[in-house]
Amino acid sequence: VTMDEPAELSNIRVVVRVRPAADKEATEAVKCGEQLEVDCGDGKRFTGAFADILGPAASQADVYRKVEDVVLQTTEGINACVMAYGQTGAGKTHTMLGENDGIIPKALNALFDKLGSDEPPTPVAQTPAPRAAKVSVSLLQILGEKLEDLLSPNSELPLRVRQASRINDELYVSGLSSIVVDDAEAALKVVNRGLKGRRERSTKRNDASSRSHAVLRVDIEKTDDCEVVKSRLYLVDLAGSERASALEDDAEGSPSKMYNPSETVRFREHVDINRSLSALGNVVSALSDGPTKRPHVPYRDSTLTRLLQDSLGGNTRTAIVACCAPESIYADESVSTLKFADRAQRVLARVYANRDVVPSASDATLANALKKAKDEIRRLKEALRSASPVKPPSFVKQMQLVDVTKSLQAEVEALRAENAELRKLLDPQMAASVKSVDMVSRTSPRKKKKQRGRPPRPSSQPDDVSITQFQQRLEKLDTVVGPRPTSASTSKLAAEAAKLEEKAASKLLAERQAQVEEELSQDEAEFERIRREREELERQLAEMEAVDEPPPPVKTPPRPQRRRRRRKPAPAPIVQSPPPEEPSAVLFGDMRDVGGRVEVFSFRFNRAYAGDVVAYDPKRGLHCVAYDDGEKKWHDLFDKSIKCLKAGNGRETPDMLPPSTTPLSLSHALARRGGARRRTPP
Repeated sequence: VTMDEPAELSNIRVVVRVRPAADKEATEAVKCGEQLEVDCGDGKRFTGAFADILGPAASQADVYRKVEDVVLQTTEGINACVMAYGQTGAGKTHTMLGENDGIIPKALNALFDKLGSDEPPTPVAQTPAPRAAKVSVSLLQILGEKLEDLLSPNSELPLRVRQASRINDELYVSGLSSIVVDDAEAALKVVNRGLKGRRERSTKRNDASSRSHAVLRVDIEKTDDCEVVKSRLYLVDLAGSERASALEDDAEGSPSKMYNPSETVRFREHVDINRSLSALGNVVSALSDGPTKRPHVPYRDSTLTRLLQDSLGGNTRTAIVACCAPESIYADESVSTLKFADRAQRVLARVYANRDVVPSASDATLANALKKAKDEIRRLKEALRSASPVKPPSFVKQMQLVDVTKSLQAEVEALRAENAELRKLLDPQMAASVKSVDMVSRTSPRKKKKQRGRPPRPSSQPDDVSITQFQQRLEKLDTVVGPRPTSASTSKLAAEAAKLEEKAASKLLAERQAQVEEELSQDEAEFERIRREREELERQLAEMEAVDEPPPPVKTPPRPQRRRRRRKPAPAPIVQSPPPEEPSAVLFGDMRDVGGRVEVFSFRFNRAYAGDVVAYDPKRGLHCVAYDDGEKKWHDLFDKSIKCLKAGNGRETPDMLPPSTTPLSLSHALARRGGARRRTPP
């Protein structure tokens, strides 16, 4: 299966549903709101934050709307899984099945509606063509750790979870029967027929409690001209968990078993269910912690987790409906369910569409598909290019913009000063207060005396002298700021800016080239220095080797071979027998050997050690030998490795005795113990 779309990270979607209370007078411990609160008693509360929380007033349609997009994505080649989790009597089977209004019936109807809308309409005059999508249904239950086919209950083939191949990690159930269906009605009939064989039993909390995990698998395969899209949908109704204390007496058990609930069939079913749910919790916990904390995920601890391995941590978009009971007596089970849901919503998985090329597609079909793909790639590139931001200006343009900005700021400041001067010229009273500008009025001195007692009348127009001074002021400002740019000057400035940019770019390029040449020259000099050092070291090494090596031998010419005469054999020498050896000292093996000198041969070190016999133990029949190096050991003097150098005198040396804690070979001593024996010389 190939991936033509990039993998997308998707977390497990969790929907928490709280069913209505069975007894209206019972105390409710679960409160629904923005967060879910559970009153555990004794002042303890559990609070959980979830994206989707449905209270007792929620309908079956509200629950299905939360998982509808997960179900419908299977028509696009994406695997999906929807499972119901919770305690016994929390409403899991009602959520998944209901009275033909649960998630399973609605999902099957929506799938076939979606597949029918994707196909082109068939003309009235023609016969309807077969569906391009093939839908098959399989149904099984997990009872304990055993898989049972609900669509073929009489089958003798064993069901086992297997892996497709080493390359493809997809899991399948060998021996499981599969039925091809054409519409939602036929699929529902197959499902209802299979669910009749599901294991159920009455409990305290539910009259018909499911005692096995039911797994419905829907396989979808869509075939196009050149493409095959495959996907699968798992709809899982898990068995409910409960405590052993909540079990009633087994009605099928004998009176002797009434007092031992561990031997009843119900208790064994309870243990199997809790074991598989515990394995499911361990898998979800390991996946939520991540590969750094929990590198190993125990999928193989249970048949349920092994079957749902792809749905929990593989290429599958998963949704879990966590069902809770609101009564306070079920508060502990509700908290356990919510903790599982909280860990599950932190699990991430990489999801991608399962698409492959049709093996029987012709070359023309593949070429057409390739052309469509190239057109789509070209369209996406153009859209990306149009949406991409504008490229930033070059360094030279940035510097020019800075210069222009500074000049504009100076011009603005000059215009502000000019505006202030104009205001001063228009108001004579303000102009008189400014020392830098000399105002000359045309009024006579006599009128000035009259006007001293009253405020001056404002003048709306400046006099000629003020205008002249203003023109001079403008000329000075023009010399500082420069003339205002016109259209011709603007084009000229643009040409000059382009020339400046070209000069700056060429200057930068030349500087960079000079820098690179300098670096290359430095590298060449360094390389030359290293080469010279290497040659010098090789020369020194050759000299040292020449000194150490001996001079080569001088080759002498071979002598000419002469013919040798045969010589008469020499007479055999007369062999004289060696003189007889003097008899060595005698060892008696008792107290008489004390004071003698012996030589002990060590096979380990391949040498002989000499020492004096200083003591004798009659109980063990061993002699203590004090070696010349100061070490003392007990020996049996009749050993072949001991040679007597000097006969003993029977006198012990108390100072030379070894301590009583010296380790001895007692078994060897007992084997050798006996009366005094005398060694005779050869």
